[in-house]
Amino acid sequence: MATRFVTGASRGIGAEIARAAPAGGNNVVVAVRNPERVPDDPKKSDSVFAVALDVTDNDSIPQAVEAAVERFGGIDVLVNNAGRGLLGALEEITDAEARSLFDLNVFGLINVTRAVLPVVRGQGPGKLVHIGSRSGFEGEPGVSPYSASKFAVAGISEALSAEMGHRSASSRWWSNRASSAPTSSTPAPSRSPRTASRNTTTPRPM
Repeated sequence: MATRFVTGASRGIGAEIARAAPAGGNNVVVAVRNPERVPDDPKKSDSVFAVALDVTDNDSIPQAVEAAVERFGGIDVLVNNAGRGLLGALEEITDAEARSLFDLNVFGLINVTRAVLPVVRGQGPGKLVHIGSRSGFEGEPGVSPYSASKFAVAGISEALSAEMGHRSASSRWWSNRASSAPTSSTPAPSRSPRTASRNTTTPRPM
């Protein structure tokens, strides 16, 4: 039995993980800003534990991790799912909007990972899963800051995989495109999926 710690689990992918994990005999910690917004069906399971967590609030992160460890005895898998989009041309997006996006999509992920990783490492092999996006492979019009944040998620995940090696945990990122960064137990390809997507783009005339 493994314990999964999932951020942004009140809806979407996070909520579906919360529904699926108990069916596989696993525990799941659903870390959300408002636990009352967790769907009713996962909350009925004794294997699901909801904790209040705003990943942009550094003070709330250790409290949520400690509550999870106290309830289930540890954390085996971290799923960094919390995030949001931001639409608009780059010249129209304010500095405050861009910084707010990175606070959630990038720095929130970094801070949660920093808090959970010692727990995962202390109890044996574990997994870090970072939810990415197609926009983390290639930039598209109208989503440049969002795309930049998801490129950052991919880079962080790949670097973590190299940092940890085979010691204690694997790191990978997942997106709605059918590839992701290799885990630490998988040899890295000669080109990452991100690089491959860029190299197949037709060059524009200079």
